[in-house]
Amino acid sequence: MPSVHETFVFSLDGLKPHTGTKKRATTKRSRAGCSYCRSRKRKCDEKRPQCSACEHSGVQCVFQSVKPRKKVQRFKLIDLSNTFDQRTTSSLQPSPATDLTILPLEASTVEEDLMLETRIRTNTIAAIDGLITLRHSPPPSPPTILHLNRCLLPNQRVKFISAAINGFIIANGPQLTHSLLTTSSTFTPMIYKNDLLISIAEACGASYLSWSNRDLCTFSSKKYSQAMIKLQDYVNKNGYREEDETWMAAAFQLMCLGSKATWGCDRSVCATNLRMCYNIIKNKMSRWQKGQRRTPSVVEVSASLDEFAGSSLAVNDSLDMEIQNALIGYSPSDTDEQISHFDRMFVESFIYNYSIIILVTPDSEGLPNPFEVFRNTRRFLKTPLFNCEVAWMNNPVVGASFDSFEMAAKSSYLIRHLGEDWVHGCALKLLEMTNYYPPPVLPQQVRLQQKKYQTLKDSVLVSEIVMKSSKIILHKVINRFLHESDDEIQREVSCAIDKIKQISPTAMVRIIAPWAFFVIGLACIDFEHRKVIMESCIMCAEIIHGHYISTITNALQKAWGMGTNNGDYTLLEARGLDVLLDGDILSKVFL
Repeated sequence: MPSVHETFVFSLDGLKPHTGTKKRATTKRSRAGCSYCRSRKRKCDEKRPQCSACEHSGVQCVFQSVKPRKKVQRFKLIDLSNTFDQRTTSSLQPSPATDLTILPLEASTVEEDLMLETRIRTNTIAAIDGLITLRHSPPPSPPTILHLNRCLLPNQRVKFISAAINGFIIANGPQLTHSLLTTSSTFTPMIYKNDLLISIAEACGASYLSWSNRDLCTFSSKKYSQAMIKLQDYVNKNGYREEDETWMAAAFQLMCLGSKATWGCDRSVCATNLRMCYNIIKNKMSRWQKGQRRTPSVVEVSASLDEFAGSSLAVNDSLDMEIQNALIGYSPSDTDEQISHFDRMFVESFIYNYSIIILVTPDSEGLPNPFEVFRNTRRFLKTPLFNCEVAWMNNPVVGASFDSFEMAAKSSYLIRHLGEDWVHGCALKLLEMTNYYPPPVLPQQVRLQQKKYQTLKDSVLVSEIVMKSSKIILHKVINRFLHESDDEIQREVSCAIDKIKQISPTAMVRIIAPWAFFVIGLACIDFEHRKVIMESCIMCAEIIHGHYISTITNALQKAWGMGTNNGDYTLLEARGLDVLLDGDILSKVFL
């Protein structure tokens, strides 16, 4: 009996029935019909120049060009068992050097292993008898995985440069800012300027990956030292030439940031790069100030605003920006050519790193006076470059905290010169300024965008936290015998801790707050407050892969009266805020 899929088919040969599969006649569908017939889904006779249907309907007949169908590509299975040994041997050979000039600058250059990299949390909080400790030792990677990485990954140099571009540089972008002011838009294009910057990027990428690969710690330190030697040799040979200023500023700031991610680096390395970078900034600021015209008076600005108000011209964003610039004495025609988004990023990166490291750096290392530094750079950094929702989006590093970090730098400088006569009076004036400091306010239109509002709010919170930390230092400058248990100090600590808790857990702006965490941590006497500070430090370390955070936590342990003896916890004398007066402890802290 035939199956349901079979029918009887008769042949003329003997008229004998036999079973077989009935083949359905196939009709070839033409794709060359006119547009009118195809739109109505009707058969077109394809008569040129006008088909019968179009002629009958009285419409214009349009024939479209038909693209030839691509032939289906056939795939052939081949037996690879005979060539397995040969392919395995060739994969172990070192890959040829890659021409770095052809590498793209987008995130697509990151290797698959970097995108899938497992973030190993290497720091743990242990609370024993009310004490907190930080253990910072990245676990070694399994030998098998390391062997596979060597076999499967492309050129190691490309891997480290890709890690620098898509990991290290992005991780060091703390603020929501204009797209041209991001770290990717400023640091990344500089990497391929010359071989020196490529070496620096390679060192930074290796340091970034060493966070989760202990075997790279020694290698990354070696790479960083080599890059540092090359940079110093170039400066000694060529000096600070004007045509080199932009890329050299980028190099110095990458070295500053890279030192915080490199195992074994201390604050003296960062201070050396900052000192050399300031020579470039000083020259650039001098030329910028000479190129400016006379600052318009308030009367002139008011008159110009009245003219705008009486005219029938619509005030667009560009014109509104020019008015704001005029109010702060900025003439676009004079300075636009001298201020670029590269200059803004590199100068502001210097200001941030300088402001926080001055607390732990003695005068013998040659860092400039903060009163001089901010007098030379304040106007440059507060000049808006782009029309953003809020003014501080033109500050890609410090964001809303520019004034706070200026106060941080000056208060740190005062406590380093505590024995001088002028310090006490200056501290009183600065403390009065902090008491009347108005925190930045977010405009109403930003509040309607929840994600942007929260990000900008985090920047405002950090601004207030840094200002609170500066007040604590100024109180200590005014009264060097002040104890951390003082009511005024504890009020500042409690307020700062509350604001730290309000910061989003994933906020990138947290990476510019370790200085504040350190100062507030010195004044913490409550266990819960100490726990918040320690957890915040760990979050910063995990975001930027910063080995330097361990120096901060070690100093906090001494301030809290905790220590170890052969692995056992022991109680020591709590130093508290007196750590700010101890040069030996501060010299081991990297901020």
